[in-house]
Amino acid sequence: MNTMVLSREQTHKLRAVLQDLDPTAPQEQRLWPRHKVALDMWIRTISPRGRTGVFKIMAMNLSKRGVGLLSKKLLSVGEKFALPLRFDEGGGKLVLCQVRNCRRLENGHCRVGATFLAWAEDEDGTTAIPAEWSR
Repeated sequence: MNTMVLSREQTHKLRAVLQDLDPTAPQEQRLWPRHKVALDMWIRTISPRGRTGVFKIMAMNLSKRGVGLLSKKLLSVGEKFALPLRFDEGGGKLVLCQVRNCRRLENGHCRVGATFLAWAEDEDGTTAIPAEWSR
């Protein structure tokens, strides 16, 4: 599966959802800069066996190709999850993400880095997870 690259408009909409961006954040030495955020969200894990689990996370940073999360649950590298996004202008997207790294912090929480793989339109927040995302 190819990594999804967000368009300029999609990136702008993601930033509108994550309203607490910090424009004073220092520049990073990364291909895609990360923008600090603090947004509580619910994600749904996706398993090839059809099992799913829903739990709360906090989005910590956002880049053009991925997201940094803080989770109480340890996620496995390669694990997939659906991240629902709502936009200030209305509508939204359901984004398929894959865990790239996860490490437990001293406070017991986990810092998770995930990349965007695909997305589906989710105008009213009721879009089902596409079956092909479980493969």
